[in-house]
Amino acid sequence: DRGGFDLVLGNPPWEQLQYDPREVFAQTHPEIAAAPNMAARNRMVAKLEVADPTSYARHLVALRGMDGMRLFMHASGRYPLASVGRLNTAPLFLEASRSGTKQGGRVGVIVPSGIATDAFTQELFRELVESRELASLLDFENRRLLFQGAHSSQRFSLLTLVRAGNPSGSASFAFFAQTVDDLHDTDRRFTLSSEDLLLLNPYTGTAPVFRTRRDAEITAAVYRGFPVLGAADGDQPWEFRVRLMFMLNESSDLFHMQQNLDEVGGVMEGNVWESPSGSYLPLYEAKMATIDDHRAADVVISPTAVQRQGQPSPVTDAEHRDPGRVAVPRYWIRADDVERQSAEPSASWFLAYRDVTASTNERSVLVTIVPGGAVAATLRVVHTDVQTAAFLQGCLGSFAFDYIARQKIGGTHLTLTYFEQLPVPTEDDLAALCSGSEFIRDRVVELAYTAWDLESFAIDLGVRCPPFEWRPSRRELLRAELDAAFFHLYRIDRDDVDYIMDTFPIVRRQDEEAHGEYRTKRLILERYDALAEASASGTEYETVLDPPPADPRVAHPESTRPNWAPAPS
Repeated sequence: DRGGFDLVLGNPPWEQLQYDPREVFAQTHPEIAAAPNMAARNRMVAKLEVADPTSYARHLVALRGMDGMRLFMHASGRYPLASVGRLNTAPLFLEASRSGTKQGGRVGVIVPSGIATDAFTQELFRELVESRELASLLDFENRRLLFQGAHSSQRFSLLTLVRAGNPSGSASFAFFAQTVDDLHDTDRRFTLSSEDLLLLNPYTGTAPVFRTRRDAEITAAVYRGFPVLGAADGDQPWEFRVRLMFMLNESSDLFHMQQNLDEVGGVMEGNVWESPSGSYLPLYEAKMATIDDHRAADVVISPTAVQRQGQPSPVTDAEHRDPGRVAVPRYWIRADDVERQSAEPSASWFLAYRDVTASTNERSVLVTIVPGGAVAATLRVVHTDVQTAAFLQGCLGSFAFDYIARQKIGGTHLTLTYFEQLPVPTEDDLAALCSGSEFIRDRVVELAYTAWDLESFAIDLGVRCPPFEWRPSRRELLRAELDAAFFHLYRIDRDDVDYIMDTFPIVRRQDEEAHGEYRTKRLILERYDALAEASASGTEYETVLDPPPADPRVAHPESTRPNWAPAPS
């Protein structure tokens, strides 16, 4: 009768409200849990209605119980902000705690850190930001096992609200703390205003993930100078749209494995199966691609795995040197099914980036050009014109862009919400860099076009020659020139470039193990200085590459063209 509690404290459960038959049948029917995909699993469960009615009835009870709970959360009106998308109990408890606290009261809860960064909780967190209720968000990694029962990589936050609103509009933040003492580190803990948060994530109001005060300052400066990819009101710097093609679960009834293809008859040409009944196109998955490389790995089936049957098998440098070597998938899809699914049926290549990622990975944004056809939803397809694709390939693959993205990715997915709120240079910025688009195009096409299955991408860019040779040391220099150029485009000064490169510890460690030095950083700083010197003197930048980027002299001979890649007219 006084309007709610003075204080609500809690450590609510963190449970996905999602039915998973693998959990129900793991003990009684392990073959169902081990099914290769959802379509196969559903067929096996359906057979239980006759073969094992007791187990089937238990399945229906579990399914109805979960559906009933989700229906209540969505329809009760009690959780208007937290009952969005894939439900989790933590944000539901947070909203209940907030609504049960009186004006002037406080809320303190321990919740997964995704509460501030994930797409499904963005409406709830934005409300906390715009209402100025957020007092602090203190993020921890569980590496010291503060919670013994949780995985060491689990991240959680101490979230504090002031229900009357925070008069200053500023909140205290810390990220990746491991002990309570880390919260007293003045470089690690900082404040951001509501206006800062809305500048950095204009469409969602979610929180960026800054490890230090310097990260916050560099990132804010970039956002003040450049529009975001998904800018509205005609300010979008580049025209594009992102879409998902084939969900690995929902579309699994369209997938064909090698044994299925053997049954229909035919022959493999490259990685396309040609049969009497039509063509079957390879399904490109995220694990097959990495930065500037659409054939980083084959996908092999593990006969012993239950939930991770398809594992990447890296393509070696020796194999990369063969321009006819293509990536081998685990699934193929009939060409007419791909045609029905694709919004761009004539596309012979796509720009695509990996959906699954993390800010703690070696690199967070993995982008490449892939052959047109079937692409799994683990790769987000970016539809755009070829010049924009070449620019975005160079930009999104740069350390500058990756660094900014790492401040924003709070979970394990580079969602469209994150992607559209990342800043990029414009065509006007590009015109001021050396030879502008040609500088980027020549380096991107040589890095991307190393096999015959991307000939159409090169032709669309105006490059007509066989694929470029795979030379690792040359590729390092090509990428270093692009990275240095994008640091300049983002107007990041040299001291900050030096600092940013040190925020990629896995890259550094691998370089030092392989070369005895952090070679990637050295090459980028050398090219950064050379570009700065050319700009200061008003002269054209001279590449260190001989022959220069995209020169036909570093292309394979025409005689390497395989039968499955006919010469274009």
